[in-house]
This record gives sequence, structure tokens and C-alpha cells, in this order.
Amino acid sequence: MDRFPLFRLPAVALAEVMKMFHLFDLTMLKMCSKRTHKWIKAFRVHRNDLTIEVVHDYWIRVQIYNRPKNEYTVYQITDYTTKMNRSIKIGDLVIPMTFEIIDDSEYHMNLYFEDKIEGLKAVTEYFCSLFQQEIYDVRVSSALNLNGPVTVMEWILKRQKRFHFYMIGSENMSETVAADLLSKINNAEEVSIEFEFGANFKPSFTFEGDCLEMQDSPWFTLNNLFSMNCSYLFVGETKLTNMDMNAFLKHWISNDLKFKEIIIGMEAIRLDVLFSGIPGIQRTNNVERVYKNSDNRSLYMNGGFDIKRYDGVTATLVHNGGFGVSEFWMIVLDN
Repeated sequence: MDRFPLFRLPAVALAEVMKMFHLFDLTMLKMCSKRTHKWIKAFRVHRNDLTIEVVHDYWIRVQIYNRPKNEYTVYQITDYTTKMNRSIKIGDLVIPMTFEIIDDSEYHMNLYFEDKIEGLKAVTEYFCSLFQQEIYDVRVSSALNLNGPVTVMEWILKRQKRFHFYMIGSENMSETVAADLLSKINNAEEVSIEFEFGANFKPSFTFEGDCLEMQDSPWFTLNNLFSMNCSYLFVGETKLTNMDMNAFLKHWISNDLKFKEIIIGMEAIRLDVLFSGIPGIQRTNNVERVYKNSDNRSLYMNGGFDIKRYDGVTATLVHNGGFGVSEFWMIVLDN
């Protein structure tokens, strides 16, 4: 069988050929030798469109996305060596491996490391260096290792100050670990939290990124709410009262906060308590306004109650004036 002398092509032609490689094939080629690694790194193939995701959950893995081309590769760290009859080089390490093709756009590689967290670090550093990208996405829980997420986050924040997305799951997690992970959410732009703790969980944390989303959070207090200053805040069921939310509205009115939309589950709304001491204008349902949601889509809302901040910025409490509503929904129209 004839072999094609790929690396004898002129530099411009070689760069164009490499652009046609699938992301998985490209990464496999990089791992063949130091020479191929150097060539591909020099040509900056696919680099600008890539995101690197670190996962410590039910699996420990590095995931690389090239979304414009719908390419997805998974590098799973395992201490299980059965059927690993091949190996690759990552830096100076020779790593036993297997791989499987899920479909035309998704490829998985299993990499053996005796210490899985050290393996996660090594594989992540390899690809971050290769593509000259920082970690973009971090997803952690204690599903496999009680204190593993703390170790992972300490390492990540030593190598970079910020990342884009941060998801914390509640699987097998202690309140001590959860509080530690919460203290780091201000290093991310977007955060998703899936805790299952009760009202006795009392963490202290701040968030000034773009979007924070939390599932039912009976532990979320007014003091926690006062520590938020993000564009979008979505919190499931809480124990917050009308008096609490009245205090928050007064806090919003007197401060230059960057909220654009807030949705919080609370006790059944009583408008007389919620708006106590706060001038507001009730809009009829034929008054329609347009706003941008967290996905940057234009949506319509009708009616509601308008209030003004000290600087004239208007917010609308979306409410039909009836009874039994237990969702606080505020949209800041001028932010």
C-alpha cells in the first residue's frame, strides 16, 4: 500500500490539508511523535473554535468541542486496563489506551492512569498547551471521590484565574465540600448549581458574573441574595418571604446593580407586603414590552408592576395582580 508523504508537502498546502482533518484524527496524529506534535501546534489547526472542558463527576474526563464543525472528543481517565492494547504519548508519558467511535461526530478515548486526578491534570495541560487555550468549562461533583472536586478546583485556580462555565452537582457531596466549591463561583461567568441541602446549610458566597442558576434551594437566604450582582439570577424554591423580597427591592432601588432578569421561588406573593414603602405603577395587560433573555432572544411580556431605581432605571415585576403566585420575576428594562 502506497503511503502519502504528508509532511513533505509545502507549508501552505500542509496547513490546508490539516484543516480538513476531523478533530479526533488531528489529536491522534499529534500524539504520534514529538515531530507531529510540533508541526500541528505550529499550524494552529482548529484552535480558535475549540473549547476544553474538565469533568470530575461520574466520570473523570477531558472533553474537547469544535462546535462550528460539530466535532466532539472525550478523553476519559480510568484505572481499568482491560483491553488496552495500544498506547499513546502525552509529553514524556506513554499511556495505555483504547478508543471507540460513537458516531461521525463523537469519539471517545480511554486513557489509563493509576492516579486519575493526576491523569486529569496531565491530559488537560497537554491539550491546553497544544491548542493554546485555557479551560473553558468545569463540571464537578463528589460522585466518585468525596474531596476530589476540591483538589480539582484548587489546581484549576492555580493555573488560571477565570473560566466561562462552572457546574456543581450534589452527588455524594458533603456540606463542607459544597461550601468550598461555592466560594469559587465568582471565578466563572456562568454557574449552574444542583444542591439538595436543607435550610441548615448556611454557606457564604458572592457572585458578580453573568448568569447563576440554582435548583430548589431552601438554604438560600436574603443575605445570600444581597451578595449577588449578576446579569441573570434564577433560583428554584426558597424560603424567602414577602418581607425578604421587599427588603431586596429596596436594596435594588438604592444601588447600581447589573441585574437584567431575576426569577426566584418564594412564598405566595402578597403585593401589599412586597411593595410596602415602594412606589409602583401597575400596567394593564395591553401594555407589551420586549426584553432580551439570558439566551439573547427577544421575548414579550404584558402588564406587571413598574418600579424605578434611584437613577431612573425601570424594572417590571411580572405579576397579573392575582393570588397564589409564588414566583418572583423581575425584568430590568433599561439595563
